Amino acid sequence: ARRRSFTGLRGYIIMAATFVSYQQDTADAGTEVDVTDAGLTDAEEGDMMFAFAYGLSNSTHSWTPPSGWTSISSSDFNDSYLEAFYKRRTDSEPSDHTFTFGSTGDLAVLVLVYENDIDDSAYDDSNADSDTLVAPSLNTSVDDLTVMRIIYGDNADSVTITEDAGTTSRADAGTSYVAGKVSDEVIASAGASGTSTFVVTNGTLADTV
Repeated sequence: ARRRSFTGLRGYIIMAATFVSYQQDTADAGTEVDVTDAGLTDAEEGDMMFAFAYGLSNSTHSWTPPSGWTSISSSDFNDSYLEAFYKRRTDSEPSDHTFTFGSTGDLAVLVLVYENDIDDSAYDDSNADSDTLVAPSLNTSVDDLTVMRIIYGDNADSVTITEDAGTTSRADAGTSYVAGKVSDEVIASAGASGTSTFVVTNGTLADTV
């Protein structure tokens, strides 16, 4: 079994978090997304799971997560809506993690698993209809803190996302109309994390957690 070091559920990571695995699912013109738990390989009880749920719709913008998930924060821009959730993994996870959107839309959900804990108060976002998106800076209070950069975009034909050279790509999701990417980086010294610039075809939302 892997060795872990945890602080409290709402505390900062005291060591750089270790990425474990991810799974994604999408829906075109749908209302829910089912992320298969079996795809989260090597995930163990006590790990932290993060979900980044994106919806493209000109109607109701809201996500209802499965039982046990807590919202970190959300970003709303024009027809695009992104919400971030987390959950500490248990020994009896369901076969699917079903996220339900408040209206019919083009949807994508990425679920990532990390060893170690999180600070769910550290969050910021930016948005634009642009081919470059800048994930904003956060102020960290400890050394060796892992921050995640979350990018989503939409396009009538296709979406491609290229991560900042200073980050490590961890997860990708996409449909004919929406796409997402999560990358991370370790901030060696406490203080401003700095920004990350991503190249996107018609990007809309860029978040840092």
